[in-house]
Amino acid sequence: MNFSKAIIRYAIGKYKVKKVAIAFSGGLDSLACTLLVLDNLPRDIRKYIVFNNTTNEIPESLHYTRMMLQWFEENYQNVKSIEVMAEKHFNEFIFEIFYVAAQMHINRKWKRNKFRCYYFLKEKPAKQFYRKINIKLFFTGLRAEESRQRKIFARETGGVFEKGKLIHVMPIIWWSRKDVIDFINNHPLNPPINPIYEMGFDGTGCMLCPIKFFFAKKSLFALKRHYPKAYQLGISLRNFFIRKLTKQSSLLTDDHPIVNLAKKWLERNIDGCEREK
Repeated sequence: MNFSKAIIRYAIGKYKVKKVAIAFSGGLDSLACTLLVLDNLPRDIRKYIVFNNTTNEIPESLHYTRMMLQWFEENYQNVKSIEVMAEKHFNEFIFEIFYVAAQMHINRKWKRNKFRCYYFLKEKPAKQFYRKINIKLFFTGLRAEESRQRKIFARETGGVFEKGKLIHVMPIIWWSRKDVIDFINNHPLNPPINPIYEMGFDGTGCMLCPIKFFFAKKSLFALKRHYPKAYQLGISLRNFFIRKLTKQSSLLTDDHPIVNLAKKWLERNIDGCEREK
């Protein structure tokens, strides 16, 4: 905890900013990060709580996140909450990302940055908003425990780094999941927690993110239980692209309407390119 507060003080002291942004997704990590930063920033600094709507949010999570944007404004001073919408829609990427995920699944090589949707639905809209209101420094709830790459990155940066014209600050980078939950549960304001965790999801994110269908089984089970139509759509895409990439028997068919659209996309974007080579 002391290290996290020191990161906040260091970043504010070094860069002398008068306003900052705090990325808020509605998840436990971003909630803990937002509370920690708001509790420890000087009152005269303008704070923007920024939620990037990916256009494919779980409905309960979207409702909660919008409610929390108002909650932060009501419980803290000098806070402005913003919901940022992308110019593009998740549906524009759905076939592409399931195709890419199927490739990674078959090749057993996982690379998150292969998904272009993250850039167009989250990273680019956030940067555009920060540029619009002249934000130089923002806080995010990334934690080293989440992956090996993040641990390496945390050691290299110490939780503060500059990328382009933005300063990234990660005050809970060395927290464990238990640290996050304990901090939230013991917070004096008793903040509400996103209901999707009780529903069985292990975090926020797009409802039809292919990570659920290829890698994150816990959230997939929750999706099947609460949103069976979305589950069936994703499973149909998963199976279709695996069959195509592995050239499995055409007897393994799926009559879901989405597959017909996926076939047309594949012929236009992938098969067409192969024929032109």
